Amino acid sequence: MRKVVLMLSFLYIVSIDFAQQKDSMSTQLDLLRAPSSPGASLLNFAATDIERPSEVSSLMLSFSNATGGFTKIPSSYAIDFSPFWLLRKGSFTTDMLNSTKFKEVFRQTAVISIGFRNPDSTDNNFKKENLYSSFGFKFSLARGDYDAKTKETLNSIGQMQVKFLGDYHEEMENFRTTDTLYLRYKEQKRAYIKAHAAEQGFNPDNTPYDTLMSKLQAHAMDSLKIKLGQQLKAIQKLASGFKINRVGFFCDVAGGIGLEYINKTINSSVYNAGIWLNFGNNYESGFGFYGLFRYLYQPKKSFTDDKLLLQTSDLQTFDAGGKAAFNQPGSDFCFSAEAIYRSALTSGTVKPTYKLLVNAEYDIGVNKKLSFTFGRDFDGTITRSSNLIAGLNFLTGFGNNR
Repeated sequence: MRKVVLMLSFLYIVSIDFAQQKDSMSTQLDLLRAPSSPGASLLNFAATDIERPSEVSSLMLSFSNATGGFTKIPSSYAIDFSPFWLLRKGSFTTDMLNSTKFKEVFRQTAVISIGFRNPDSTDNNFKKENLYSSFGFKFSLARGDYDAKTKETLNSIGQMQVKFLGDYHEEMENFRTTDTLYLRYKEQKRAYIKAHAAEQGFNPDNTPYDTLMSKLQAHAMDSLKIKLGQQLKAIQKLASGFKINRVGFFCDVAGGIGLEYINKTINSSVYNAGIWLNFGNNYESGFGFYGLFRYLYQPKKSFTDDKLLLQTSDLQTFDAGGKAAFNQPGSDFCFSAEAIYRSALTSGTVKPTYKLLVNAEYDIGVNKKLSFTFGRDFDGTITRSSNLIAGLNFLTGFGNNR
């Protein structure tokens, strides 16, 4: 009976310690690829309009600094969060992360977005006496497959995890029977006696069974913790050093509404609303080609007609554009260029216009991106004039433990 009690106590202690080990097995993954915020897009301060596919953070914060020597405090912010990753409980497998089932893809990629813009005198398309906010959403219909490097790394992690669990269960099995426990006890007792025979006042023959067994249990548990701890650190090191990259076709749906707060009061009106489709293909080489279809509704928009007279009307526009990007595998730098053509669906009101952008994005740390954008923007009043833009965007993600 004494042997059974000691065995059960050992199993209980090791099981608690292993549970703590499992809690620490989650690793923060570098998930961010490019600024991806519907709220920022509605208020026209997103780094790019045509997005590359990206994994979803639990919480993402971005802010933008427009021209003016980059000396102003940024006044445009966006917060994006994923309800699934923010509120999820329990474990998650890499197979589930790569699932093609719509239910899994939708809940893993659904994002709620909130944008805020406090314009100044340099914002030609926004009134400086007003405040602007936006509320958007985004989710994926398709998201591609893991690329070869991601699959290779995940396979290595999987093999290491199998060994980790196998070693644990093997050690636990050795202590499931009193016979095995007693044989282990006798073997370790002889080793313990030999190692401590020279200690002053130590008489192994007079050492009570329970006392010696407790020492042996502690020693066995420490050895197991060290062995499993080393394996766990190796798994975490490999997991934290890689990025989840996807190749193949992807398709995202996004949309939302923008509000204008008159004279920075609670009184608000709809500034714009829209819905869009972002799609494209990533390749193993690092190249990607993407497209955009977007519908925007802008009530009571001011514009100049062909006679240069100021007019006000509800405008409906349709955007179509394309983007090419290159991100060399393993590199922290990404370069892209995009072009978008905007046509007015409201007959006889405004002329078509276009937008041209080049974007340079750099990974400055785990889940932190800095990007610089330069180009010609849509003129906010949709006239035939040009509007040169330059902006610096910072993006950081939180809660990326997987």
